[in-house]
Order: sequence, then structure tokens, then C-alpha cells
Amino acid sequence: MKNISTLVLFLFFAFFSHHLSAQPLFQKGTDVLIENDFIYLLQPSDKYYTSGLELGMYFPELAEKRLIGWPYRALFFQNKKGWASTHGFHLNQNIYTPAKITDQILRVNDHPYASTLLLKLDKIDVNPGSQVEIQQNWQFGVLGPSAGGSLVQKSYHTLVNRPIPQGWNYQIPNLPAIGYEMQLKKALWTSHSRNINLAGKLGANVGTINNFLEAGAQIRFGNGLRVLGHWTQPLAKGIRLESSFHIRGRWVIQNTILEGPWWIRHEIPQQLQLEHFIAIGGATLMIQSHRWALDLQQTLVSPQFKRGLQHHWGSIRLVWQM
Repeated sequence: MKNISTLVLFLFFAFFSHHLSAQPLFQKGTDVLIENDFIYLLQPSDKYYTSGLELGMYFPELAEKRLIGWPYRALFFQNKKGWASTHGFHLNQNIYTPAKITDQILRVNDHPYASTLLLKLDKIDVNPGSQVEIQQNWQFGVLGPSAGGSLVQKSYHTLVNRPIPQGWNYQIPNLPAIGYEMQLKKALWTSHSRNINLAGKLGANVGTINNFLEAGAQIRFGNGLRVLGHWTQPLAKGIRLESSFHIRGRWVIQNTILEGPWWIRHEIPQQLQLEHFIAIGGATLMIQSHRWALDLQQTLVSPQFKRGLQHHWGSIRLVWQM
């Protein structure tokens, strides 16, 4: 009888441990991101980075597909032992305007009109052992009239009966938008109860539109936090709340939207002097239930150019895991 009981317990734990090991580190999913400075809670506005829209999907096995996986295999380094990955793509549009959109002239020391339309190829790598997460993306698209910023903003303002922007004819001409971004996050400390997590961050972007280096930290609060909590990882069952605060310091090397491209700067009517060191801070609240998650964020940025103003915007991200 004792031998039978031992055998039953062995089979039970063997099956249970296999079931746990079979749990995927990443899930298939899709997300919609809406950013707008008018949904900033403390002081809504309509200037600078004024609107963003992003639609995307993630598939852990995307790079393994023969036909559609080759860009990921060609553009990203392959993982070493101990790392897990997921891949995805996003279509993104960002819109930028001056502080006063009803002016029909360009004011000195004001943000230019501009918009970008980008296809982003994404890869996320996680090493649970070293508690490191690396996010990478390649960006391909256009900066200028072909990005459709004028049409989108004027149509939206007409729909909601808000002032129509008057200076889109001064926007930056069409330019290729190509770039590469990497963000590294390392868990530094997690409370014994797993209710508090502190992580350090490093990031960089190189390309035709933006070039910068940055470093910062993030602190997260919640019940049963995952050490590396990206929404592409399986969401917990039941309803769970998570909040976080982050701050980053960024060294801006070059910004085509504010300065114009170096080879045609003499043709750009508005050129600004960059603030090469800026601070970015924000707070996030995430509500999740099984396969759904709602991520609300508020972001504040110090002035990005001489005689410029600090800026802020709100973000809403809706996630659905398949």
C-alpha cells in the first residue's frame, strides 16, 4: 500500500511539474494605444506632441515562419540559452503641432508642424534567471505630408468641434524615417511579498528622425507582481491592479523634427535650438482581468528646446491576449 501511495504521489508531482514547465512565457496578443495631450488629467492642452495612435500584434513563434519571419531573423540577434522571445509589429502615427494651432504664421521658438507614419518590427527578450528584459524595434516609414497628420488632425477637430489647425502648410517636407531602438530593463529589487518591484532602465535610439541615450528607474506596486511585467506575458486570472512610477534622463543628440535634417536645414522655415538634456516622468495604472488589460498612463516632459514649454500627455492602451 505504501508503494502504491508513493507511486501515485510521484505521478501527480511529475504531471504537475510538467504542466508548470509547459506554461508559455509569452502569449499571442493585440494592443491599441491612443496618446493625446488633451487627456492629461492635470492640465489638458493641444500642442507639441499632441496625438499618437498605434495598432499592433505579438506572436511568440512569428520569427519561425518561413515567409513572414525572415525580417526578424535578419534584423535581430538570435537568442542564447536561457532567453525567451516574442516578436510583433505595430503601425504607428504621431502628430506634432505648435503651442497655438490657430495662428496662420510660424512663431519664433515654437514647435513645427510634423507627423510620422511608421511600421515597427518588434522583439522582446526575457531572461528569467538574470531578471533582464530587452525590447528592440526597427522603424520604417515617412516623416512629412505623406504621413497624413494634417488630414487626421483636421478631420478629428472638425468632428469634435474644436479649432482647426491653420499652419500645416508649413510642415516639414517628406523625408524617410528609419530607426532602431533598444530598451533594457533589469530588476534590481523585489519585496518578499512581491508587492513592490524596483527596476533600472537603459535605452537608445538611432536613425534619421531621433538620436538619443537615456537612463532611468521604475517602481511598481501591485498584488503578486511579475518581476518583468510586460503585457505580452500571460495575464493573471481574476481582476488585478498594478500601478507604477518612472523617471528617465535623456541625452538628445539630434532631433530632425525640431532641427530639420542637416542636409536641407536651409530650406526649413523653423529651426529650434535643442535642450540636449531633458527629464521624462510618468505614472501608470493597469487594470487586468484574465485576457484583457487596460493601461492608463500620464507623462510629463521637461522643455525640449530653448524657450520651449514643458509638455504632457495621457495614454490609453487596451490589450487582448488570444
